[in-house]
This record gives sequence, structure tokens and C-alpha cells, in this order.
Amino acid sequence: MIGNIAVFVNRVAPVFVKMYATAFHYFRMLPQDLMMVVFGLALCFFGGVYPAAIAAVEVGAVTDVVLCVWALPPPPLSLA
Repeated sequence: MIGNIAVFVNRVAPVFVKMYATAFHYFRMLPQDLMMVVFGLALCFFGGVYPAAIAAVEVGAVTDVVLCVWALPPPPLSLA
């Protein structure tokens, strides 16, 4: 059982790391106003817990979470 999980993680983890690195790259390139538009469109088309998402954005705006995200180092390109 654990061997199957290890094989799964070894195959899936690099894909998730690459997806995260690509998304982070595009996130850093876009202006903040455009990111809010993308977030709004995602809420419209994919639904979700709309009030909680709006509250999270407002808390982030009040507490300068965006500055913390911009200060993060770039993600690793590989697990090795």
C-alpha cells in the first residue's frame, strides 16, 4: 500500500510543482487589478463559497497579504 502511494507521489509531485511554478510565474507578471478580474471570473464560472472568498480577499486587502505574496521566493523548478 505504501509502495503504491510512493509511486503515485513520485509521478504526480513533479507535475504539481511544474503547475505551481507556471501559475506563480504568470501571477507575478500580471498587474494586481487584472488578478482581481481573474479571481472574479473564477468565482462566477466555478462557484464555490462566494461569501467566504470575498471575505478572504477583503482580509487580504486589509492585512497586506498581497505584499507578503509578492515577497515570496520563486518556487523550485524541480524536486531534486
